[in-house]
Amino acid sequence: MPALARELPGAGASCPKGRVMEARRLIGSASYGPDTLKALFQAFDEAWAVLAPRYGNDAPAISAGRIRLANIVLSLARNGSGDVDRLRETALQLYQATVGGR
Repeated sequence: MPALARELPGAGASCPKGRVMEARRLIGSASYGPDTLKALFQAFDEAWAVLAPRYGNDAPAISAGRIRLANIVLSLARNGSGDVDRLRETALQLYQATVGGR
């Protein structure tokens, strides 16, 4: 899948790309059609772009944060939402509720 190969915001020089890609693989392995997967990836990427600056180059925190966000996005998809804006905003709200200030 070409989206997996692109550069990811918040990866940082000290974070091996394979660890950062784990969250995208989690989404990509979900059983959804191509349009839904595209919406999930887009919502994930847009939400992570908002969250990434909080993590700097802290590789373990980046990996954990991305996996947490991927799980949130996937849980929202199970509710049938394919709207990227709604997925992104709800994912950000839920993420904030689970991690607080970070």
